Amino acid sequence: MRLALYMRLARIDDEAELDAFEDELLDRFGPLPDAAEVLMDHSRIRIGARTLRIARIDAGPAAIALTPRRDFSADASRADLTKKDGRLLLSEKTANDERITRVRVLLETLGP
Repeated sequence: MRLALYMRLARIDDEAELDAFEDELLDRFGPLPDAAEVLMDHSRIRIGARTLRIARIDAGPAAIALTPRRDFSADASRADLTKKDGRLLLSEKTANDERITRVRVLLETLGP
């Protein structure tokens, strides 16, 4: 059952579908453990990056770097990103426990 759920999660490609999947998990199993919450956050980031045409995200303690695809068209200045070596950088210290949330907010800022 777990493998089937992982496979379904991997195929989800939009936010509404992910919300429905999460609601189903909550209905079937109750509150999600921390590891499952992190997995859902990573899925939201994956969907957001794909929608924005971002190929890669590197998030460390001193900065977040986005590698855009050729057809990336979001306004990077809205999120205070600077261009360097084909990447978009947000030079901002972020604690480990805040990094996932900060990446999600960054993607939301770039989104439509």
